[in-house]
Amino acid sequence: MKGQTQAVTAVMITGVVIGAVASAYVWGVPLVEKRQSQSDLQQVESKAVSLRDSIRSVSQSGSGSSEEVDLSLGNGRVEVDPRRNYIEFTSFAENAPYPVGSWRLLRGQSRQGLSFGAGEFGLQGENTPGVVAVQRESDSNSVVTYRIEFRNLKTTTPSGPILRQVDIQSSGAESASGDVTVQMTNKGTQTDAGSDRYTISNGEDLRRRRSVVEIDLR
Repeated sequence: MKGQTQAVTAVMITGVVIGAVASAYVWGVPLVEKRQSQSDLQQVESKAVSLRDSIRSVSQSGSGSSEEVDLSLGNGRVEVDPRRNYIEFTSFAENAPYPVGSWRLLRGQSRQGLSFGAGEFGLQGENTPGVVAVQRESDSNSVVTYRIEFRNLKTTTPSGPILRQVDIQSSGAESASGDVTVQMTNKGTQTDAGSDRYTISNGEDLRRRRSVVEIDLR
């Protein structure tokens, strides 16, 4: 009888242990995966912010200064758009907490003067020169796009109003995929004056001083 009791007890203990292990697996694995996904997302966000900060740093460091940022994009792509003055890259993340089909600012104040905002310029002292924005693609919730964009900023000088801009230009290919090194080089400051003055929608011609940063994707 005693042997039977011990056997039953052993079976019960084994059942409890198996149940506990199974429960830990069922609940623990998704939690670990979720935390890993959040960590990966934070690392990609940090890369986007680092890219913006590096571009701005190079723009302020004098002609010839240069910095590099490495991006590991897997199947994602990075693209430079000198016409709309931004660089953006895609990544992949399940259940990313970003809006679908619309931009959210991760860094920077207001959308004023941005390609997805209102107006043609921001205001010096009120708006940051560059922003980091993010959105999920509408056709696939796992595709996330990060955009680093620089805008015109209007400021007043003793000689009148002027626009300042970190001007992104491309060198060579304007897109790349996989493991990409983004090299940024300061190409000096250029002023749009005379017949090249920047005309805004109300017809006003403004001088524009551009800190040119050349982007090379390698």
